[in-house]
Amino acid sequence: MQKTTLQEVSDPSREPLERRRAQRHLAWMPAYVALPSDGVERLCVTHDVSRTGGMVLTQFRLTPGEQVTLEMFLTQDAERPTTRRAEVMRVRRRQEPNTFWTFDTALRFDDPMNEEEPNVIAIAERQRGWWQSP
Repeated sequence: MQKTTLQEVSDPSREPLERRRAQRHLAWMPAYVALPSDGVERLCVTHDVSRTGGMVLTQFRLTPGEQVTLEMFLTQDAERPTTRRAEVMRVRRRQEPNTFWTFDTALRFDDPMNEEEPNVIAIAERQRGWWQSP
């Protein structure tokens, strides 16, 4: 299956079925997830992001219902990450053996990223060639 920067929300190959109400953009970015309980920033990577949430790949299991803070780097300025509070919606262990990233974690942002979405789209467009077959 050829990947694009915009995934179809009704794609039956994704389990569980897509629940987002906003367009998601395939955009790989380094990010950090922090739990309010300990404040420790844990490295993760975004897989796709929309105005209302995202899928991040992690090495650690989060629990659905947990509140977290996500820091994403949407611009060249590493000193000014985009930060969103989010709720963990679902977690799935990845099926690929020997993968560095162990879990797919779906997040729903408390506040939408209306102003930041153009930056996400720009990242997705720059990365588009990564997913196209030669």
